[in-house]
Amino acid sequence: MLTTSLGVVVMDADTGQYRVIHEGSRLYYGLTWDERFIYAGCNRERHPYYIVFNRALEPIGSVEMEGIDVGNPHGMFYDPLSKRLFWAMPGEDSVYAGARGQGSGVRDQKEHVSLKTQNTQENQESLDQDPENTNRSFLPDPRSLTPDPYDWTRFIPCPEDVATWIKRTGGSPPEEKITIRKSKIVEREASPWRGPGSINLHHYNSVFVSKERIYVLAHNRGASEILTLRHDWGLESITPAGRLAHTAWVEERGTEEIVQGAKRKVQGETSSSTLHVAPRTLHDSSDPRPLTPLSTLFVVSSGDRAVLRNGQKIYETPEGTFPRGVAKIGERYFLGLSMFGKRDERGTGRGRVQVLSSDWKLLNEFELRDNSGQIYEIRALCADPATHNGLAPPVDI
Repeated sequence: MLTTSLGVVVMDADTGQYRVIHEGSRLYYGLTWDERFIYAGCNRERHPYYIVFNRALEPIGSVEMEGIDVGNPHGMFYDPLSKRLFWAMPGEDSVYAGARGQGSGVRDQKEHVSLKTQNTQENQESLDQDPENTNRSFLPDPRSLTPDPYDWTRFIPCPEDVATWIKRTGGSPPEEKITIRKSKIVEREASPWRGPGSINLHHYNSVFVSKERIYVLAHNRGASEILTLRHDWGLESITPAGRLAHTAWVEERGTEEIVQGAKRKVQGETSSSTLHVAPRTLHDSSDPRPLTPLSTLFVVSSGDRAVLRNGQKIYETPEGTFPRGVAKIGERYFLGLSMFGKRDERGTGRGRVQVLSSDWKLLNEFELRDNSGQIYEIRALCADPATHNGLAPPVDI
């Protein structure tokens, strides 16, 4: 399943044949699902909303976050363990985490933003009685039904606040322009000064959630980075992540513990190329925390036309392409390619999907028709624990 700048597409992973299941909502971005519905993120006049698809891959409504001016929303990720829906909003350098609730809307400090839905009481009662939608005889009105809205909380996972920035640079930010961050000098008009996390400095565009951590990809309009955070949003580390990166994921292979300063494998294979995420320096048998996963960090470095594994290039796409979006089915990766171009040219051009082996050798390539637009996201319509949430999609196909 793909989102492009012109629509939502379902493609056969073996033949490349595809069909468009939604179009006409301008740009389509993130794609994810929970236990009941599939969600495709869109943008309406700078206000984010998501289209809801049922088990037959039919659009049944949309949910809009009113009153938020964030530009173009990007990556979406539903975490089945915490039951939260994460949504990257690069226009304000934020990540929104939605918890299932009573639809009270967005909570951002003292600001309250309502969540507009199109539910009807009759359809909602049917859903409440059959939350997994197992009653195949129940056919909701596609014009009126949406799932329970999420209660949203805004997080700004910025590694530096204003005070830290002033202390590190030795001066106050200019009133009209700011120059900030370590990886690349970024200049943006800003009057008055609003600080990091409010004017699209880091351009957070991808979120990946594991059992223990949240990984947020900072595009940075240049040298990109991965912010590794705990589930309480505490920052653990910042890792270089290529250039103009758009997609990141972590594949976990077993766990480890630290015994008297020496690493001991518990499950899986250890390797010098394995990224040990925040390992403990000494293991205490009374420590109730889970063991540290052996994790491998993958990044699609769009600006380098490359896929990186723990910072090392393992695959390069053809000249003139812009890779973005990855899914995995069994031992095959599916990588989205778009034609490189300026923002106003992204609604045209031809997208294609490369099929690669587990060791990143090209096996096949599927091409979308002319003017399919850029590919923004790819999700495998199966339980994909590698690049997505491991949850089987709620589909009957």
